[in-house]
Amino acid sequence: FATLEGSTKFKLSRNVRKVNYGAFHAACNESSGSIKVYIPDTVNYIDGGVYDPIFNGAKNITFYCEAETKPDNWQPKWNYSSLGGTGKMFTTNWNVSEEEFDAL
Repeated sequence: FATLEGSTKFKLSRNVRKVNYGAFHAACNESSGSIKVYIPDTVNYIDGGVYDPIFNGAKNITFYCEAETKPDNWQPKWNYSSLGGTGKMFTTNWNVSEEEFDAL
């Protein structure tokens, strides 16, 4: 993905089915501020992991997911960052429509 620096909202396309490790690594760097990310229910797999999280380096991300709950194929720590070595799970809001996200 292109850099998100300076952006505050980002929507994954409905054409996206899979988000692999490192997808946002360069985009969400330590200089990035707060970012809101919308994930449609068409995304059926998101990679992740304790040691190499896909959102590593981001300061603050809030996820807004169309799915009612975490899909089984999304990795357990898909929304995890090890920034500063402390580790944190970013806030995730479930059952959010695209229209609701656009209104934020």
